[in-house]
Amino acid sequence: MKTVNFFKRSLCLALLAALTACATQTPYTAEEETADQKIKDQILENYKHEKYTFLGHVDVTVYKGTAILGGLVFEPADKDVALRDARKVEGVKEISDQIQIESNAY
Repeated sequence: MKTVNFFKRSLCLALLAALTACATQTPYTAEEETADQKIKDQILENYKHEKYTFLGHVDVTVYKGTAILGGLVFEPADKDVALRDARKVEGVKEISDQIQIESNAY
């Protein structure tokens, strides 16, 4: 009986250690933060040059090269432009598209 309890405890501790190791993220360095800010600034700069779309309600966040785009746009074409302009920026590794199309967003 003691052997079974010891085995169960050992197994639980091993699983707990494995899960803890999986949940640990690498620290966000100052260099990554600076690079992410440059990416965000460039995406927003690209949005300023779009003449026929309204991207003023698109929120941009960048974390470790992943551009997270959210907010509301009025037309599907606006969403496409926002995604395209973000993809063009050097350093963007991935895009998380959370933009909503709201035809009554006025």
